[in-house]
Amino acid sequence: MGATRMSPSSILSISFGLNSIFALPFAFPLLEEAGGGVEMNEMSDLQVQIMPCGDVAIATSFVDNRTRSPDGTTSTVRAFETDVWQKIDGKWKIISLHYSEIPPGE
Repeated sequence: MGATRMSPSSILSISFGLNSIFALPFAFPLLEEAGGGVEMNEMSDLQVQIMPCGDVAIATSFVDNRTRSPDGTTSTVRAFETDVWQKIDGKWKIISLHYSEIPPGE
């Protein structure tokens, strides 16, 4: 049996809480503490595959981020993110995350 593809609207019904996993890459809190900030953090083209066993899912998306350093310089990055989720004790948890920046122009 193949993996099941779900639309973003269907995903909401299984209560993954996807907004929380894409909310801030790990370095953002440190940037904000230093006086910088996050000006944009947007997810697009979300795809979720739930494996036949029903308790493992793979979510992929593009992520666009714009940050501001403490000196006011901005940096914009586009990346591709893959998250592996597993239902553990009745709750969906990320067990693996990969984030790859996409070079400008690609």
